Amino acid sequence: MIALKIPKTFLIVALFLSASVLLTINRMNNNSVSSEWKVSPSDDVSYVIDESTWVVSLDEVEVSGTGGYFEGISVNKGTTFDVEVLSIDEEFGVTFRVDNSTDTTTSTINNDEFLFEFTNLIYYPYHECERLTHFDLDLDQVVFGPEILDWFFLDVNNDLWAFLTELTTDAYHEALPFYDQFNVLIQSAFEFQENLAFFDLYMTGDFENETAGTKVDFDHAIKFIWDNTTGILQGYRISTEILGTYENHQVAIAVEVEIRESSYTLPDFKFYPGLFPGFNYMTAITVLTVIFLGQLFFKKMKQKKRARN
Repeated sequence: MIALKIPKTFLIVALFLSASVLLTINRMNNNSVSSEWKVSPSDDVSYVIDESTWVVSLDEVEVSGTGGYFEGISVNKGTTFDVEVLSIDEEFGVTFRVDNSTDTTTSTINNDEFLFEFTNLIYYPYHECERLTHFDLDLDQVVFGPEILDWFFLDVNNDLWAFLTELTTDAYHEALPFYDQFNVLIQSAFEFQENLAFFDLYMTGDFENETAGTKVDFDHAIKFIWDNTTGILQGYRISTEILGTYENHQVAIAVEVEIRESSYTLPDFKFYPGLFPGFNYMTAITVLTVIFLGQLFFKKMKQKKRARN
């Protein structure tokens, strides 16, 4: 599915993780204090998908989808799904059931998996271009919409909060092995308000590798909120626009996601201003498509002109 969450079969992305990520995970694994999950079996949380849209253009193929998808079941935009804790293992994490009122599926989450996937989400524009161009565009997957991220429960502890704080520092980004390809502005914060933990990040700019035929512009904003005592996800937002050439492939991607606990009012992004007042998401999709198709048109015209000469 869409690499908002890196599939376990796509482990080559691990090569892009910084030493600070691996050291933090190792430190958490070696901590002498055992995990103490703050949720219990039969705990149940209901979530609403307020927005979930994914549009992709790769070379001359364009496809879009709405709604959410999670390990074999789909959830329509504007509807709810339930997440119930089934069991807890201090080593392997929380096993839970996702129920869309028609179908159910089960999965497991632990902090190590969360850390790995979350760090890749921060650089989603880079990783998604890599995935689409190397593993082909699956049209049938896109129509179901973006994958629902499974970070419903965290094992809250000081190491986890320290790591999320580290992700907001310049030192973290500058240590990444691919960061020299980026020309970006990054605004980020991890903070507590009352009993909630907020992670906000906005990254805008481009990444370029002339040798590889890559020049991609992007805007990427994420917001995640957890209860800092129970570790239960309260909601998240993702808003991403990607446009350019990746390894000589024309790529245009737009993702917009708003998922929240059913009784929670999801706040706006802390940093992301939007493109300009009144510019809504569907307008953005139209503009992306027009720009993308325009680029293809002028590229073909130049190729025909060179051929005539």
